Amino acid sequence: MSWCKDLIRRPPVRWSGETLVAFRRDTIGLLRRRWHLLTLATLAGQLTVFLLLLASLRTLDVSSTEVSAIEAFAAWSLVRLLGSLPITPGGLGVVEVGLTTALVGFGGDNDQVVAAVLVYRFLTIVPTLVIGLIAALTWRHYRPKTAPTEVGR
Repeated sequence: MSWCKDLIRRPPVRWSGETLVAFRRDTIGLLRRRWHLLTLATLAGQLTVFLLLLASLRTLDVSSTEVSAIEAFAAWSLVRLLGSLPITPGGLGVVEVGLTTALVGFGGDNDQVVAAVLVYRFLTIVPTLVIGLIAALTWRHYRPKTAPTEVGR
């Protein structure tokens, strides 16, 4: 890595194999102590995203007689698996087509389902990108001026 950084005229890396081992040890310790909280937070985050899909469907007049909550959950679960395949960055395009196809297949009106899926995807992608862009733009200005300490010390 130091060789690569040297090519772009940056200082060499400050970490070594020992810091990586210390990082691994600290991470394992964190997971042993907090696995249940991390699991609950992950579950809450995933279910919140599903509830956003369901809210998008209901807001754009896809009724529960057209697509029930169970059918929406089945379509969402299937598309989450499909989206984990690295076909496009963030599953862009693939997730929309898969989710729309599944929801229309379950009985949703084509126009309303497409609108709901696009609103859902907008609300799940754009805020993350905006926050990341703001973080990237402000990183150099707000990062600490002191040298980083070694991991695990």
